[in-house]
Amino acid sequence: MYFADTPTGLIQKFEYSQDFRTFVKRDSNMIFNNVGEPDGATVDIENNYWSARVRGKCVICIDTINEKIIEKIDLPTNTPTCVTSVSYTHLTLPTNREV
Repeated sequence: MYFADTPTGLIQKFEYSQDFRTFVKRDSNMIFNNVGEPDGATVDIENNYWSARVRGKCVICIDTINEKIIEKIDLPTNTPTCVTSVSYTHLTLPTNREV
């Protein structure tokens, strides 16, 4: 499980028990400069983390094992708010009205 802390820019990793009663924070260094702040996200079938970047005009794809950006998609809006679905041919995300 992941938590994107927009004010600090940190994306944190957590493990959880099978009954969802216990959460354990894992070491994570997923802070990326010059691409805005993390907001909503989703994980794809290959366990990559797709992060909408508020004030960054982009969506980034992060390899969750190496914690590196493996793809960046520039957008015509400053405020992508969440990645709602990812497939091999489509990316779906809502934005604020500001362009």
